[in-house]
Amino acid sequence: MKKFTLIERDSQVTDLQRHLSNNKIGMLAYDFEQESNLHIYGQKICLIQIYDGTNYFIIDPFRISRDKLAELLEDKKILKLFFAADSDLSFAYVQYRIKIKSVFDLQIMVDLLNFEKKGLDDVLLKVLGVIHKNKSKYQRFNWTVRPIREDALEYALTDVEYLFQLHTELMKMIDASGLNTELLYTVIKRRNEFDNKTVPSAFKSAEYKSLDDNDRKRFEKIYIVRDNFAQKINCPPDCVLTKKQMADIARDSSSISQILFSRRVPERFYTLICDALRVVR
Repeated sequence: MKKFTLIERDSQVTDLQRHLSNNKIGMLAYDFEQESNLHIYGQKICLIQIYDGTNYFIIDPFRISRDKLAELLEDKKILKLFFAADSDLSFAYVQYRIKIKSVFDLQIMVDLLNFEKKGLDDVLLKVLGVIHKNKSKYQRFNWTVRPIREDALEYALTDVEYLFQLHTELMKMIDASGLNTELLYTVIKRRNEFDNKTVPSAFKSAEYKSLDDNDRKRFEKIYIVRDNFAQKINCPPDCVLTKKQMADIARDSSSISQILFSRRVPERFYTLICDALRVVR
């Protein structure tokens, strides 16, 4: 098990900031573990992993104030190495209205180098010969549960363990390929659009696209009903209604009587959900 400092209080964040300042640390590797409508309703950051090249830190954001997280993540003096940062940046903004500053996304270099496979595991194997073990074991892990198992914490740290090495080797490859100027221009032009409105995945689905315009409008209203009940029950929206069920109801409201609810939906909600769906026009 890697040694790490677990940060669960604002005062410990202050200690981390003091450590960074006293040791003149100007670069950190970052990664987040997130929940995205898989085990509960909504999207949230569940864990923040940090590596300074020598020491590991794990922040439990459930126990840290928003202002203290903002101090750390919006600090322009610290360059923050991420890999595929878009999701992490989006979660921080949506959940906390925090705009993470001084981010260098290593995936920019992977894109410029035109790697065929661009996921972190594939890049680590190609560039460093590192095999990420047990990836599939934790893909559906519930990071909202406390305490978090030690094996899961060990896994979480592997996502920051190699970012410094990866940064160094990718920079060498950029230099050898004569892509330094392109990298500079790409970084300068890159702007993190925190305020962008994302399109819910349900509206990108084959089920939604198969509907005509009128049925799509009903689907969009059904989506709102589903989301409201998912929030009340605190369960993933797909547990309330699948995309197929929403499309079926959008085409033919008589299918409401045939809904088979997930075990995650308490029986007392069955009639309430059905009644709300029947008034959708």
